Amino acid sequence: MKRTLTATLVVAGLLAGTAVRAQDKNVFEVTKLADTLYELTRMTSGGYPEKVVASVGPDGLLIVDTGSASAGSALVETLKAFGKGMPKIVVNTHSHIEHLAANPVVAEGAVIIGHRNLRERYLRGLYYFGDFPPEVLPNLTFSDTLTLHFNGEEIRLASFIGAHDDSDIAVHFTKSKVAVVSALCMGSHFPSIDGDTSDIRKYPEMTAKLLAWLPEDVRLVPGHAEDCDMAQARRFLDMLRKTGEIVRAEVAKGKDLARLQADDVLKDYASWESGYVKRTYWLQCWYEAYTNPNPGKPRPFAPVIAALQEKGAAAAADTYGELRRTRPNDYWFEDQALMWMGRRLYRAKRLDDAKVFLQRCIKEYPGSEGASASHSVLASIFEQQKDLEESRAHLAAYLEKHPEDAAARKKLTEIETALKKQGR
Repeated sequence: MKRTLTATLVVAGLLAGTAVRAQDKNVFEVTKLADTLYELTRMTSGGYPEKVVASVGPDGLLIVDTGSASAGSALVETLKAFGKGMPKIVVNTHSHIEHLAANPVVAEGAVIIGHRNLRERYLRGLYYFGDFPPEVLPNLTFSDTLTLHFNGEEIRLASFIGAHDDSDIAVHFTKSKVAVVSALCMGSHFPSIDGDTSDIRKYPEMTAKLLAWLPEDVRLVPGHAEDCDMAQARRFLDMLRKTGEIVRAEVAKGKDLARLQADDVLKDYASWESGYVKRTYWLQCWYEAYTNPNPGKPRPFAPVIAALQEKGAAAAADTYGELRRTRPNDYWFEDQALMWMGRRLYRAKRLDDAKVFLQRCIKEYPGSEGASASHSVLASIFEQQKDLEESRAHLAAYLEKHPEDAAARKKLTEIETALKKQGR
């Protein structure tokens, strides 16, 4: 039976099944899945869910993922309502920030568990730019499998890395018959491929491996989609395989991305679109996987990060440019990398450093999708810094490539109105 409530309800109300719909996007709704297991869900501003799973019982509190930083205080209030104090164990399913950004406010003093690659990424990889405190990274890591015994049930953890993320794990609550699967199964939606920690070519393999690991009567809990059963999970696996086969066959005919998009070769999968993963994006991910000339090569994040730490943002951007010119065969260079670094610096509120990377992206890859995304972030930075003319210029450049973005066009109108009032 499904039970929902806001974070402010007391334990008595929770156990009685009191139902109150959350109105605030940072209020969690709680669904009881089994005697000791609860699913905590909030809807993000992007229109998709963000989930935390909590084991509550005589041993205390264990949670899987902690969610976004913006909802950290709401999560604390929700957890307090269980009356078990703060979590003794926190399991992070993978490295994406919206699954562990609230670790600093939720995981203090807890045993934090994750794949060994997760910790490595935050200390040495692209996620360094988020300046995530090392003390709230996993302090217990594993590479293959791990078994916990907590609140009267065996909890199995297993690694399924290399598809959605290179630190993905699944968490199977065996007595409760529930498995937290992150994006290894997204029910009836396309999953995300961020181009840094993912390999879409491995997705069918890893999802098939996951389904073989799980029993038939399990409930699957994705990170950003509705829960599903094994029959739905097998349909998800079928979608992965067939969309890959379609794009592979079309690429073999010599068609480029523009032609594939014009032909809408994945039109039969329109129903799989979610609020943040469209079939045009899913098509592009498969296309790039089959046409990528650099499989297995690292992106040049490590030397760029080292230059940033030692000499600053300008030197780091110069390092990227120098490596691209002098060592093109040693790394995988693409138009997105500088944008990703700039965007993460932006999120860390290092605005001037972010500008350096984003502007370098535009210089290195003019007219690219990475440059377009850089224009969008730069528009936000300059608006925050009260430089509305620069913000307008970058928004206009972004809209040249994305004229369909109504929100960006509305923002451009607002900025132009503000400039007119200033007589500019």
